[in-house]
Amino acid sequence: MPSHLPAPSLEHVADLRVEVATPIEAGVTFGLNSRGRRRIIPITGGTLSGPHVSGRVLPGGADFQLVVSETSADLDARYIIELDSPGLEGQHLYIQNHALRRGSFAHGHPDAGPAVPGWPCACASGRGRRGVQQRVVGVALGAAAV
Repeated sequence: MPSHLPAPSLEHVADLRVEVATPIEAGVTFGLNSRGRRRIIPITGGTLSGPHVSGRVLPGGADFQLVVSETSADLDARYIIELDSPGLEGQHLYIQNHALRRGSFAHGHPDAGPAVPGWPCACASGRGRRGVQQRVVGVALGAAAV
């Protein structure tokens, strides 16, 4: 067994741009999860572009948030990307992204601002190919801008 593990590295996979509608404030939570306000942000479209993968974000997804304070929110975004990369045309990639948003909700927007730092995201995705469901789990670094 090796005495040490290799250092982890980052690799740019793609840029994801997501278009959203006006947030829906769904009220304060009660009971066991009474730690904040529920906010739902509808996802209306977007694009995925990278050196090996590209596609479009389909409308119908949403970012389900539990806003704990003015500087903290738990995010759970779920949406589908229709791929258009060579060899993957028309396949659907399901994305479920969990993130812990920490930092100032600056510039009048509850989620982002020009100076908002990145935050860690745990992404799970699955896509069907030739009748076989594949599941991929990775870690990504997300950043937001208005």
